[in-house]
Amino acid sequence: MATPQQPAIVRDLGHLSYEAALGIQHQTIEEVAAGALDTLLFVEHDPVLTLGANFHQDNLLFTPEEYKEKGIQVITTDRGGDVTFHGPNQLVAYPIFDLNRHGRDLHKWLRGLEEVTILTLKHFNLEGY
Repeated sequence: MATPQQPAIVRDLGHLSYEAALGIQHQTIEEVAAGALDTLLFVEHDPVLTLGANFHQDNLLFTPEEYKEKGIQVITTDRGGDVTFHGPNQLVAYPIFDLNRHGRDLHKWLRGLEEVTILTLKHFNLEGY
C-alpha cells in the first residue's frame, strides 16, 4: 500500500566551500532529527577531494601538497566511500531525510532516490543510469 508523500524542503546553497556546506548539513541534520521537514540541499563546491571512511592512500594520484598547489583542497571526512572530487560546475545534492518517516530501509530509499533522479533526467532528455 502506498503511503502519502511527505513534503520536503529544497535549498539551493549556491557556491560554497565544502566546510561551509558541511556546517549547514550538520545544522540541518539536527533540525530534521528534531522534527523539521526532510531537506534536500544543492550546492557547488570549490575544488575539493574528500577522503571518506574507506579511503585508500593508493587511490590518490598526487600528494596532498601537490593537490594544494593545483588549487584543490584535500579534506578527511567521516563519510563512507573512498576519494570523491567535487568542483566547479558540478551540482552536488545532499539529501537529509529522516528514514524513520520512509520505512527505515536505507537501501530501498536510495534505490527510490536513484529512480527519481533517472526519471528527472529523462524529463530533460538526458540519460541517467
